[in-house]
Amino acid sequence: MSSLTVGTINIGQFFNIPVQTQSFINGITPAEGQIFYNSDENYLQIYANGAWITTSVGSGNQLYEFSSHTFKGGPRGEAVGPQFSTITSQYGGAAWVNDYLSNGDHQGYQLWTVPATGSYTIEAGGGRGGRDNNYGNSDVWGAKIKGTFDLEQGNKVQINIGHGGNQYTSPHGNECGGGGGTYVQDYTNSLVLLVAGGGGGSAGNVYGNSCSRNIQTAYGQTTTAGGVTTCQGNYTASTPTVGQGGGGNGSYWGGGGGGYFGNGNNGYNHCGTPTGGKSWSNGGQGGPGDGCYTGSGQGNRGGFGGGGGGNLSGPGGAGGYTGGTSSGAWSSYSQHGGGGGSFNGGSSQQNTKGGNSGSTGGYAGAGYCTITLNS
Repeated sequence: MSSLTVGTINIGQFFNIPVQTQSFINGITPAEGQIFYNSDENYLQIYANGAWITTSVGSGNQLYEFSSHTFKGGPRGEAVGPQFSTITSQYGGAAWVNDYLSNGDHQGYQLWTVPATGSYTIEAGGGRGGRDNNYGNSDVWGAKIKGTFDLEQGNKVQINIGHGGNQYTSPHGNECGGGGGTYVQDYTNSLVLLVAGGGGGSAGNVYGNSCSRNIQTAYGQTTTAGGVTTCQGNYTASTPTVGQGGGGNGSYWGGGGGGYFGNGNNGYNHCGTPTGGKSWSNGGQGGPGDGCYTGSGQGNRGGFGGGGGGNLSGPGGAGGYTGGTSSGAWSSYSQHGGGGGSFNGGSSQQNTKGGNSGSTGGYAGAGYCTITLNS
């Protein structure tokens, strides 16, 4: 080992503890209760009761080498979570994936093992809302949510990455699915850490233009409440209970977004019923839309992470901590789907409504989650 040296380490702002570089020199016994720094392995140890106690302080005490990783999902428009092999194929053959990442409770959920006790920054983006390929009007982005969390070595963190809502060339432009929310849960302790709400489905520019189309309620939100859709005071959807799925109002509205605890409500029956997105606890699948112009409502389905399916005058609500709503009335009134609510249980918060417009997750507005071990 390294030669014997003496120094100090500052613990908080209250006191200093003497520290020595550990040295196994024959005939020398460390003092009881003395703290040593293992310079070869980069972690602290304490000598107590005649034995070494290894602390979790220092990067050398990690279960595996880790500094930062971005967790990703699947393609835009996929309502069902991707297979585990599809997820891991994006991770560049990182050695730790084989032993410390596995399937979570549902298909598409990722279960990650914390490598070391310490402070972590978690940043997540919700999936964008669907936008019609021909009559698209607006990019409706998911929220970007960031915070700092204390995690313990060996604990499990479960992650579900939200997918963008589906979109296709419809005859009216409003039949787009809502985006899925991105969820991060302390699996070991059954506590939600962070949720980034998805963006609601985008209303088109051909039919339904009598609505003002308030995009601020369509973006992924920074509060736990989901975005509530309204149109000049008409066809206002009811405010969902926090943590539950969204509903709708009017006629020909789409499916509501799924929440953390409850599914989104189904929409207005039109060639089949647009389905609300599933909650986090129920697997997070996106709901299919109405089936008039796309087989079984698949072209206008909501994204994985609880996105609601789109309908003739009501794009789907987004998934999130609380689901977004949908409202409208054929053919004069159509509003963007409501954005999903978000949650941040961390410190040093940075929360941005509709802030996930980049390509961190693989395409513009893709859901993602980046976890970084703070030095």
